[in-house]
Amino acid sequence: MANIHLSPQKRKELEFLNSEKKKHPELFEFGEPFVESDEVLKSIGIEDVFKSARPKAYLKLWPQDFVVEEVAKDKTLRTVDRGSKRKEGVELSEEDATVYATLVKAGRSTFEIVDDMSKELNVERKRIGYAGIKDKQALTSQLISFRETDYKAVEALDIPGVFLKDIYT
Repeated sequence: MANIHLSPQKRKELEFLNSEKKKHPELFEFGEPFVESDEVLKSIGIEDVFKSARPKAYLKLWPQDFVVEEVAKDKTLRTVDRGSKRKEGVELSEEDATVYATLVKAGRSTFEIVDDMSKELNVERKRIGYAGIKDKQALTSQLISFRETDYKAVEALDIPGVFLKDIYT
C-alpha cells in the first residue's frame, strides 16, 4: 500500500478488512465467476462471442458488496453496523416470553443460521422467528425473535458469520 496513493478513509477500510479477514477467513471466500450460456447471451443480443474471449467479472465479489438492510414497520432502519449489543434505553426483563434482536449476517443463509442458533440455544427451530429470508451472498440485517428463550443465552450466542445487536424483550 506504500506505493499507491489512498485516501486515509480507504486505507483505514483496507486495514480493517485485512484484520477481519485474518480473524474470520470464512467471510472472505468466494466461488468461481459465472459466465452466461450461449443461449442466454443470444437472447439479449450478444452473438458470436468466443468463450475464450469472454471477460470474467464479478458483480458481487464479497458478500459485503451487496448490503440488504431491513426497514421496520415504524420506518426505522435495521442497519448492518456493529451498534450496541443491547437496545439502548430498554430494560431487559426475564419475565418476558420473547427476546428480539437485529440479526446481521454475511455469506450464510438465514436457514443455516437459525439451525445453528436453535442447536446452540437448545431450543426448537420453530421458536426462532424471522420475516422472510435474506440473500446468502450479501451483508444483511433483519429482525429475529426468540420465543420462551433466556435473553442472556441469546446475548451469549457465538455463531460464525453472524452477530446480534439491539437485543430487547
